[in-house]
Amino acid sequence: MSEFLDDIKSFFGTGSTLATEGPKPVPEQWKDDPVAQKTDWGPNEKGGINFRTHKLVESGASRLEVKATGCYQGCIGCFIFPLGILILLVGVVGLSGIAPEGSDSGVGDRTFEILFAVGMLLFGLLLVISTFWFFVRLRKRLVMDRESGFLWKGGQSLVRENSSLVQTGHAKRMPLEEVWAVQLVSEFISPDAFQTYMIMSDSSRSGYDRNREMEHRTYFSYELNLVLSTGERITVMDHSDAGEVEEAGQKVAEFLKVPVWNVIGDDDYIQQCCSCYPYSSSGW
Repeated sequence: MSEFLDDIKSFFGTGSTLATEGPKPVPEQWKDDPVAQKTDWGPNEKGGINFRTHKLVESGASRLEVKATGCYQGCIGCFIFPLGILILLVGVVGLSGIAPEGSDSGVGDRTFEILFAVGMLLFGLLLVISTFWFFVRLRKRLVMDRESGFLWKGGQSLVRENSSLVQTGHAKRMPLEEVWAVQLVSEFISPDAFQTYMIMSDSSRSGYDRNREMEHRTYFSYELNLVLSTGERITVMDHSDAGEVEEAGQKVAEFLKVPVWNVIGDDDYIQQCCSCYPYSSSGW
């Protein structure tokens, strides 16, 4: 299912390749922090989306929630899910319209029709189920509650299976005291070589339209991560609205009384980590 989540992101305009690979250096101002030294400073999530997908909500003096925006939910619920239903119906109609045995249709034609209809049926069913599952996960909010002293996101595990926090029973309900800092990082998103070729070689579109498509798919995505005392990270939001991510990061840090590790506006650090940083969307 994780691959499907990446496909959903790709569908909504994210590039499919990261700007650089490998570990990123610890920024100079936090090089003496023991947790910063064991924290990854690259993106925690693959890819990003070029519109605002989540927002921070204050649901009380001692509670913050992060939920998906109506636009993001609407894109999933009003477009992809109906698309899956449509493909599923095409498969059903295709099966019902196949000529019975003994008709004038050849065996080869009938075999192809059956395989095509079954393929559409299975693909549509998979898309519907996967999209429904993704939408259910999307509806679950990340909650930070000072009164209970925990943060959680429905029944989802917040760390990997091999995390030491799993052994202490904190995989799904993380103590707020485990949060060491709020990390804000950026990631350069751009189409891979195949996507670039397909876009730029599309003779049915004007050069202007092809360049606009490249601009749409070339951008920075910004992550707000909670850094745990173990150096592990929990991604709170990941999209292209830098102002929203920085504002939310500051509020979360004040709420949890932890520092903000912000390298979003650090051009020197971005250039150090991202070799293709100079080739912004305006360069196409």
